[in-house]
Amino acid sequence: MKAESSNEPEWSLDLQFSLSENWLLSSYEVARAAKEQLKRRGDDMFKLTALERRLALVRMPVAKGEIRDMHLKPNRENPPVLVKVGDAEGEPYQADGSYMMPCGLCGETGAALWYPVDIALRQTVDICRRDLSDEMLALFD
Repeated sequence: MKAESSNEPEWSLDLQFSLSENWLLSSYEVARAAKEQLKRRGDDMFKLTALERRLALVRMPVAKGEIRDMHLKPNRENPPVLVKVGDAEGEPYQADGSYMMPCGLCGETGAALWYPVDIALRQTVDICRRDLSDEMLALFD
């Protein structure tokens, strides 16, 4: 980052986010399948359910361009108003696959950081890829 500027494009952040999104999509499927197996057996694993939910909050905007749980009837009738940072006005959410979730880098770890909308809380939450990974590893403790 401190190197002199060049005319060549810098792709490192694009690569980092592509790898992080691929990890996210794969991890979601593993967590979802594991949760379904536990559900069939009548078992419940709170940590896995919580992890799968957090993965799903990020997965839906990444994979489908939509906010998770917006298909539920009360949300369709009263969609949230999405407001850009520093903008006083907002626009109602459109469930047309065009939603682009804000993202950035975690200041502590440098990992991908997503800001999905959590409809249950009706607010934006921050979810770090590294935290998701740590939560997944904690399932085996």
